[in-house]
Amino acid sequence: MDYLSSILFKIWMWFQLSEESQAILSSSRESKLPPNRWNHATAVLKNSIYLFGGRNSERIFADLWKLSLDTVSWEEILPSSKKPTALHDHSMVAWNNSLYVFGGGYLTFGPGCLWIFSTEKQHWRLVKVSNSSWPHGRRAHAATIHKDVMYVFGGYQDLRGPLNDLWLFDLHNEVWSQILTAGECPSPRQCHLFLVSGFNLYIHGGISNKKEFGDLWRLDLKIKKWRLLRQRGGPKKLHSHMGILADGFMFIFGGMKEGKYRGKSWKLKIDTLTWEKVVSPLMTPSDRASSSIHEVPKMYLPSVLEALHSPASFLQVPRIFSSLSSSVLQPRSTDRVPRVSSLPNALSSRLGIRRQSLVKRSTAEEEEDTHTFRKSLKTKESVYSLENNVNACDFKCFLLLGGVGEQECIRSSSSLSIWAALL
Repeated sequence: MDYLSSILFKIWMWFQLSEESQAILSSSRESKLPPNRWNHATAVLKNSIYLFGGRNSERIFADLWKLSLDTVSWEEILPSSKKPTALHDHSMVAWNNSLYVFGGGYLTFGPGCLWIFSTEKQHWRLVKVSNSSWPHGRRAHAATIHKDVMYVFGGYQDLRGPLNDLWLFDLHNEVWSQILTAGECPSPRQCHLFLVSGFNLYIHGGISNKKEFGDLWRLDLKIKKWRLLRQRGGPKKLHSHMGILADGFMFIFGGMKEGKYRGKSWKLKIDTLTWEKVVSPLMTPSDRASSSIHEVPKMYLPSVLEALHSPASFLQVPRIFSSLSSSVLQPRSTDRVPRVSSLPNALSSRLGIRRQSLVKRSTAEEEEDTHTFRKSLKTKESVYSLENNVNACDFKCFLLLGGVGEQECIRSSSSLSIWAALL
């Protein structure tokens, strides 16, 4: 890892894919944009991120969308088959060209709580339970995939409360079975992280009847035994946060703690169980919870980076986001803009970041910048090779989709918010 990569690995550089740029990119396909929401479910399959369901302050959704990572444009999928009802707090995983949607609110408790959508046939179907053992309806649980098995842990069930049972679904044979583990296990909870790395499942945080958790558990799938891990530092109690495992680290963002929305970023080194706060010197998303987060495969980084721009009017990153360097937009009031001095001189020089005075821009200047921005997005012009720059530095890019917070505007008229974290 070179000098620049080592610096970037210690910070998260946040950039927003604005509503305007999403509309421009999607206009060629004559597609709409998904309304903003939280408690939705997303999954990555091949070159796309799929989004299903969720809610905002006005409604609960039953729509299915696809975000192409090739063109960074949205498309609503409208299958003719019967589909799941409007859902929130459900889970969705991807396997073998299909999406698996399980549980969620507004669900009838019964064996019909798992739906499969074939992306090839564009068809939904309800899974029929062939045995007497299956997890009854639940919401705010978590699901993940290891090889050809989907694992489901915890959640909340009406009339029963929080759960701590662990189930697996054989994706080949479409059969449920409960996993009985040895020794102590995590207490019942919902709104927790549930991640997989190798033959280990990790659970972090969550909440149960207003009791918040900050514990970290690991399940060895080979011996079916849980272990409570001793952490060093970290965010302590947290729930409804977003997380991802990559390169031996667990990265988390946001969530809720003591009834308040949070917006800090953390990373945990798995082998030492040491937490470290990740600095975000540029724009950062407002405090939020119940979002979803995914890593962008490296082959799609150039197209994603070209679709991003910084809303900050005094920071530009021409060497990294070369084709977007002409975009100089005013910051939104809902976002935190740190002082320019918070960006280290060595880092700004290394990245080629120009510092500018924060001045009021005229309407004509803003219109000219917007016109240039539109042109660069449509023609994909670039004065610097993003492809070479991405390969030269081992970047990682995470996309944060949607969410809810005190300052986050959730209206049916606003499109899904998308932020990218570059490290």
